[in-house]
Amino acid sequence: MNTLTSMMSQDWRARDMKCLSIRAPWLHAIVHLGKRIENRRRVDGRVPSICLHRGPLLLHASQSCTADQYDAAVQWMEAHCGIRRSQIPPLNEHPRGVILALAEGIGHIDASRGLPPTSPRDQLDARWLEAGCHGLVFAPKVIALPPIPFKGALGLFDVDSAWVLDAISKAVRSV
Repeated sequence: MNTLTSMMSQDWRARDMKCLSIRAPWLHAIVHLGKRIENRRRVDGRVPSICLHRGPLLLHASQSCTADQYDAAVQWMEAHCGIRRSQIPPLNEHPRGVILALAEGIGHIDASRGLPPTSPRDQLDARWLEAGCHGLVFAPKVIALPPIPFKGALGLFDVDSAWVLDAISKAVRSV
């Protein structure tokens, strides 16, 4: 709760927060299955700007995810991470178009180099790092939030922090 508590300070209300849309079932894996690496790639091989983000980051459930994309993701998780299909809700049960979590970007990892020597290997599960990708590494604690309806965007986008904090407060009071 330290990250959420620090968000509630007046300092955070004065600036926008960054947010990232993530498709089902990847967002579920981040919030519930210990996935701490968000994989991204660029055709030119450069590091995607998303992977360079440091600090608090809202995670948004993308509106878009086809059945084929969902099945491919679940099959990848089964093959590479030992996740069972039964651990992942069906596509129609994944929320969409809502902010669902707060994470903290703490580093970048390059699949071609493997885990950096400074990485605590027992805390970062490299099975989530996809070959040929760069990854944004999240801190171990990801905070699930009550669903906050919000239209997402591609890449990192700004969200008014005061609005988010008010929405969280209202959602928590209504539970």
